[in-house]
Amino acid sequence: MPADNTKGEIFTIKEVAEYLKVIEHTIYRLAGVKQIPAFSVGGLRRFSRADIVEWIRLQSGETGDATSKSV
Repeated sequence: MPADNTKGEIFTIKEVAEYLKVIEHTIYRLAGVKQIPAFSVGGLRRFSRADIVEWIRLQSGETGDATSKSV
């Protein structure tokens, strides 16, 4: 089985926006209201790829929870 080289990967706002195919303003807004997992480094927002992948899974309703909402 190949190693997961993206496990510790960290994204910037621009990279998350590109990954999710949305504009950067959307990521700023979601992070500002804590609707997307983010953390700060020196006042800059950063995003763990693993957290974003999990967030996408939860948003897509893959948990089997019929009350899941998409953002």
